[in-house]
Amino acid sequence: MSSRFKYLKIMEKLLKKKMLLNNCIEHQKTSIANAKKALASIQESVLEEKSSIEDSMESFRESLQSDREMYSRQVQESTEGLAVLSRIGLNAYNTVKLGAVVETNSMNYFISISLGEIKIENEKFIAISTNTPIYQLIAGKKKGDIFNFRGQDSTILDVY
Repeated sequence: MSSRFKYLKIMEKLLKKKMLLNNCIEHQKTSIANAKKALASIQESVLEEKSSIEDSMESFRESLQSDREMYSRQVQESTEGLAVLSRIGLNAYNTVKLGAVVETNSMNYFISISLGEIKIENEKFIAISTNTPIYQLIAGKKKGDIFNFRGQDSTILDVY
């Protein structure tokens, strides 16, 4: 295999990784924006509520407070996820670690944050965090290594 061909294959893989990373970043930014929008809407409802009859709306106010806490948590978790994504470089890796793309004979993974399935150029990837059970099995493994997850043997076809 010529060095030019190897270089082009590496660049193709890094472009795919960049697309995965950008997809995850956009997902997190959208999640933050949606949660902030919901928080603003709740705040607006609270302000409107203050002018209404106090006693008859106590349960409504409690519901708004619960929603406010939920969306605040979403903003915080999404912001933390975005911080993890910002630490991922567009480097090629030989072993499975944060930021690696892992292709196996059964599934493809992007080691980043837990976001579920992402499609890039008609290929499916599962964005997983370093806290997931599957990651615990494949951490540090290389191309050609075999692992067993839920009774199924899988071979790592590529890591980058």
